[in-house]
Amino acid sequence: MGNKDIAALERLAAAGIVKCLDRIARAYSGAWRLSGVSAFSGTMSEAIGRHEFKGPAAAVRIKVDCGLPFAAVLLFNTADIGHISQCFLGELFSDARKIEQFEDVMLLEIGNIILNALINSLLNAIKQSAVPSVPALFRGDAGSILQGLGGTSGTAAGSRMIAAGISVELDGRACRGGILAMIPEELAARMESAA
Repeated sequence: MGNKDIAALERLAAAGIVKCLDRIARAYSGAWRLSGVSAFSGTMSEAIGRHEFKGPAAAVRIKVDCGLPFAAVLLFNTADIGHISQCFLGELFSDARKIEQFEDVMLLEIGNIILNALINSLLNAIKQSAVPSVPALFRGDAGSILQGLGGTSGTAAGSRMIAAGISVELDGRACRGGILAMIPEELAARMESAA
């Protein structure tokens, strides 16, 4: 795997994420931005280790089986969920907070939107389609998140990781989140060749 291959996977991921965040920013409150993306050979444990845990976190995971299964994860620090929800809902935020399990619903919805944008960008490159799983939500420290991710956190060789950072800003307050994807090496090579 050369630098050219890594750059191709990074471009594919960035294109899907930026397009999605631009649409969210136009439709909702706040500024949603991609702050960086990298691709590397490794494990989900290594990718999660790049997230700045400032206490407990929440992770939304979507699995995809397109012959070679892969997974995508959205991570936010739990303390930032209210701010992220306000950036997503804007004026409707105060009324929406009355919904039972509001934070879980918001994270699942935001994760579903952003992760499917990444997944679609990657699959469109190889002209393939797949039905993603229903989003799953996990909370806790890095170890708890990894345990919740189960099969997607394996240490088996042959996985390519994508790690992207996003920032969400409104009224002078900003928070950061992470987007991760674990892709089998064979599938990642096909995506890079198509990019």
